[in-house]
Amino acid sequence: MGGLMADALVSQGYSVLVLEAGPRIERAQAVENWRNMPLHNRAGSDFQGLYPQSEYATAPLYFPENDYIKLTGPNGSGFKQGYLRVVGGTTWHWAASCWRNHPNDFRMQSLYGVGRDWPISYEDIEPWYAKAEEEIGVAGPNNPEWQS
Repeated sequence: MGGLMADALVSQGYSVLVLEAGPRIERAQAVENWRNMPLHNRAGSDFQGLYPQSEYATAPLYFPENDYIKLTGPNGSGFKQGYLRVVGGTTWHWAASCWRNHPNDFRMQSLYGVGRDWPISYEDIEPWYAKAEEEIGVAGPNNPEWQS
């Protein structure tokens, strides 16, 4: 969505600078790192093994605490959320999944008494969902009931 927002601002005459949180990496090198990585690391807990590791970039060895979203289940199992600090960010491993949030996801506290409500509604973000889906070529059943 960031790219779409930048494009919309430029189209309105604004000057926009898009910053990335890390360096440009070569796809061929990332693929080669993946191919040479031990098999147990490919399917293990560290899915970022093919990217350069450092304290600041590309994929940090630690993740800062996030007090808003707890990624630990009731049995103590957790999920180490991965993000990449490189040009292109998570587009390097996003797997083409383009699920929209459900309208109720924006009102978790109001509806279910957990988490926090978003400061925006589904209706606020829905036009941006449609633009993003058109821009990146999201495809699915041509059912008018499910279209914006």
